[in-house]
Amino acid sequence: WELQLRPFQGDWFLAEECISSLHADVNCTVTEGLQSQTKYDTRVRAYCLDPLAKGNWTEVLGLFTTPAIPADRPLVGLETLGPRQMKFFFDPQESWDCSFVAFVGELREADTGEIVDAQRGDSVSRAANETLLCVPAERVGAQCVLTGLMSNTTYIVTICETCSNPQAEVCAEAMNTTLSMNPDAVG
Repeated sequence: WELQLRPFQGDWFLAEECISSLHADVNCTVTEGLQSQTKYDTRVRAYCLDPLAKGNWTEVLGLFTTPAIPADRPLVGLETLGPRQMKFFFDPQESWDCSFVAFVGELREADTGEIVDAQRGDSVSRAANETLLCVPAERVGAQCVLTGLMSNTTYIVTICETCSNPQAEVCAEAMNTTLSMNPDAVG
């Protein structure tokens, strides 16, 4: 058997991984030469050692579409600064097939799952005292100090990169715990 693929308005190419001399059903995976987010036509024929004895092509148009390559996960971190403060930072990585729409961030308590703050980067800007997370509208990194947190509490921050093609979207998380308050210092 011989299998060829053709991207939309492209040329046919041989899927070498799928050449088989078996007369039974053949399963194969094409790993070379494919483009992401592309629809492919396929054709298959009997493949013989005698070039004059090859069978006719059987074609199936638009058989499959390759998926988008998701963006690489952003680097995300929470660094403990004190009993009620953490430094939050993130840095986007390679976007691949993601056509950037917005970053979406969420800060929640790990034990209860309670959302402390959530923000979409393309939303109307809020005053600094109305939000904990700094999530920019552009595809750039950010860092800020999160204040007003509970002491001795574990927090999880999640940053998602949303894309016009949902297949390319990606999220990343970081987790850390604030320091305990020193009871001897209260008085």
